[in-house]
Amino acid sequence: MISFPGELNFPIENYYDEDKRTYTIPYNPKTHEFQEPDYRNIKGLPKDIITVEFPSERLLDRIGWNRKYGFDMKHGLRINGLAMQFEARHVPWKETFLVDLIKSNRSIERKREEQRKGLQQMKEPQQPGNKGRRM
Repeated sequence: MISFPGELNFPIENYYDEDKRTYTIPYNPKTHEFQEPDYRNIKGLPKDIITVEFPSERLLDRIGWNRKYGFDMKHGLRINGLAMQFEARHVPWKETFLVDLIKSNRSIERKREEQRKGLQQMKEPQQPGNKGRRM
């Protein structure tokens, strides 16, 4: 778990993309904190939260990574080099899984509405009609 001074810890491992070797996290720029949307009920793209992507610990601190996992201090430095400054990248929501999740949530909501309407129609008493032939 990565911890940031003065901020809450959160399970960042859930946000790691092995293919890109990056973390992509939801972030609230107003409060400067990690903030997860309500994935179960989300119906539209969040307006107050952005997604931020940054490299893994291995790239952020190569020497610290080597020390932590028992490698030689210079291991991998020739290949990757040693960067002293990194910048997080803002990722548009449309490039994340959230667009598909919103479509799914909307579809589920529509099905629930249709079921509710169907149940209401079944519960409504039918109007008394003709009771038979008149004589």
